[in-house]
Amino acid sequence: MTTPVLAAGNHFIHPGLFADAVRQAAGDLPLKVREHQFPWPHTPFGPVAEVIEASGTEDEMIEALQGIEICVTEHGPLTERILANCPDLKLFCTSRGGPVNANLEAATRHGVPVCFAPGRNATATAEHTLTLMLAAARGVGDTHTDLRRGVWRGDYYDYDNCGMEIEGATVGLIGYGNIAKRVGTIVAAMGATVLHTSTRDDGRPGWRQLPELLAAADIVSVHLPLTDETHHLLGADALARMKPAAVLVNTSRGAVVDEAALADAPPMGAARVVVPGKDVTVVTYGACCRIVLEAAERLAPFGIECEVIDVQTLLPFDRESRIVESLKKTNRIVFVDEDVPGGTTAYMLQQVIEKRRGYLWLDSEPRTVPGREHRPAYGSDGDYWSKPNREQIFEAVYELMHETAPAKFPRFYR
Repeated sequence: MTTPVLAAGNHFIHPGLFADAVRQAAGDLPLKVREHQFPWPHTPFGPVAEVIEASGTEDEMIEALQGIEICVTEHGPLTERILANCPDLKLFCTSRGGPVNANLEAATRHGVPVCFAPGRNATATAEHTLTLMLAAARGVGDTHTDLRRGVWRGDYYDYDNCGMEIEGATVGLIGYGNIAKRVGTIVAAMGATVLHTSTRDDGRPGWRQLPELLAAADIVSVHLPLTDETHHLLGADALARMKPAAVLVNTSRGAVVDEAALADAPPMGAARVVVPGKDVTVVTYGACCRIVLEAAERLAPFGIECEVIDVQTLLPFDRESRIVESLKKTNRIVFVDEDVPGGTTAYMLQQVIEKRRGYLWLDSEPRTVPGREHRPAYGSDGDYWSKPNREQIFEAVYELMHETAPAKFPRFYR
């Protein structure tokens, strides 16, 4: 007895590919394979009746399934109406990673099993994810566009613009299914530290809760289905937890990321004035922001207003030159960071004073308040030993003001 089969492909997976695969799998079993082609991707897929992602129409599918017992498809819909009008159907197979084109409850009521193919595109998507990571981290899109326009920009080779390497970076995977695991294997082989999060702690060493993962990752890669729980999972609050220079790659569904919140997020290299002031510009970065703000509060009763600026990213650094604009107002500047002397504070000083010619606006010698000359401690111990403390920052700022107006700001001790 010959079994009638519908091979319902599209312009991505042609009907003939399905037909050949079915015949090969069936071996000597007698089949009569009918082919049908849906319009995707020339016509976008979308909701068809009650199913959320399908191609074609119910009428088209009902006509194609007449007399068919087995359907093999990618985007063909399976709805209550289709099932009611196709009584011969005994098995529905979709090559999707999930049966989003099928009404499973209706299929169960009609006694039609639904098969799908978890992980069927995992390798291709993992490789595409890596491509996007490299392109975003290295600015491939911008450089390619300029070259296509006949423009050669040497500044792409500036240290600020070269971007990060995968080796040594921390890659955070949101979701840990077939695709994410492959991505993790690839980037780990390239020398990255791999973290992941999922609905519960899976006991693996790299598992982190989402807020911790977002704060630690240089590259965040999203691998989640779109559900009510994951819709806009990465909204304004989650995006604010990410490193300012982090790369975000989403190869799952777009709505997992709140695109409006993403568009409103500060661009890389946008220094932020945390506290406005008129006397001294205090430039800092990362974990030292809290310490600087505490010092600024202690200086305020002495009549000293600090303009505290968080550079947010070192690469790129203050693209809008907000620090120099602040320096034009205060004419005095202090750089604070937890790195060793000659490290980040020296880098920020060079960027502002030398590269952006901030020296033109100085009335006093610029100061740096770095960490101590030893390996920074982990955790809160660093607040008391390796990091600069609020007393050091207070003294550095107060000394600048003393040089400007000794009578108004006398030394506390000689």
